[in-house]
Amino acid sequence: MFWIGGLAAGALLIVLGVIWIWQGVSARSEVHDTISREQIVGTPDMSPATFEGEVEGVDVPSCDVAGDEIDTGDEARCFADWMRVHALEGTGGKTFASR
Repeated sequence: MFWIGGLAAGALLIVLGVIWIWQGVSARSEVHDTISREQIVGTPDMSPATFEGEVEGVDVPSCDVAGDEIDTGDEARCFADWMRVHALEGTGGKTFASR
């Protein structure tokens, strides 16, 4: 009885593993397609070499998307990091409203 239960549990885990892998590949493809459709391009200062601003207490990202079309998840993460730096530049380093 336990042996059959073990086989059933193993088979279930294999089926679930295949489903989860398929969903992961599908999600990756969807993210790539969605990001590409937006046609986002990094601004010229989204590179450590060309960035001239300074925000106290904020590290400048080490990635570079200056002039690149954003079409992968890694590039989107880098773009978001640079957008955070730009937003903090505009607010004087504040992340929320204060009096």
